[in-house]
Amino acid sequence: MEEKDLICINCPLGCPLTVTLENGEVKAVAGNTCPRGEAYARKELTNPTRIVTSTVKVRGGTLAMASVKTASGIPKGKIFDCVKAIQDIELPAPVAIGQVVLADVCGTGVDSVATKNVPAKGGGGGAMKDQNCGYCMRGELLDAFGIYICELSVSTLILFREQSHPGRCIVAYKDHVSELTDISDEERSAFFADVARASRAIHAAFHPDKVNYGAYGDTGCHLHFHLVPKYKDAYEWGGVFEMNPGKVKLSEEEYAAMIGKIKANL
Repeated sequence: MEEKDLICINCPLGCPLTVTLENGEVKAVAGNTCPRGEAYARKELTNPTRIVTSTVKVRGGTLAMASVKTASGIPKGKIFDCVKAIQDIELPAPVAIGQVVLADVCGTGVDSVATKNVPAKGGGGGAMKDQNCGYCMRGELLDAFGIYICELSVSTLILFREQSHPGRCIVAYKDHVSELTDISDEERSAFFADVARASRAIHAAFHPDKVNYGAYGDTGCHLHFHLVPKYKDAYEWGGVFEMNPGKVKLSEEEYAAMIGKIKANL
């Protein structure tokens, strides 16, 4: 028997893990506070993968470079091969977030995709929409996880359908951008003002003991914040909220009443 120590990187909690192995096989995992920690430890010691980020050149765009990443983790042993395969690519503008830059990178079965919008020069610089993004297209794509509440100054307020935390909402930026660094200082200040405005409404409507704010995620490339009310001695108090617990759904009448409370306090 041997033991190895790891730090789980699945969420900001960063649980210290102790893994017991016998003849290279994982026998036990200790220290994790959720099942994802055990899954991470087993994968890390048998088939470790990483998401690879890089940049590519852009021809005829408003920017000379666009950021890219692998759509999911690739084997650690393929990282340098992946970087080498991407480094000489040049894309014609416009480039859209989610656009495939290089398919099946190094035979991994994983695509490299763009994570930044780069409009073409002279194209007006308008924001591009992702046809597969619920925040951009709304309709059925948004209905799968949220309900539109209203427009804020530079963003959209959405009620999260899963209501394990009563009053949980999303504030999604108006354009399909991936990072806070993709918008101007003025737009960023306005976006955070919208987040604060929504949070005040949640506090006034539902009186949580704390609101958690989450903007983590690797595959969703539309800037948004989850606003998650937390209540003492209730679900997940004292821990990191799960992205989608899948436990509590409401009737349409209950959703409507909740939206009414939020709107009344905006």
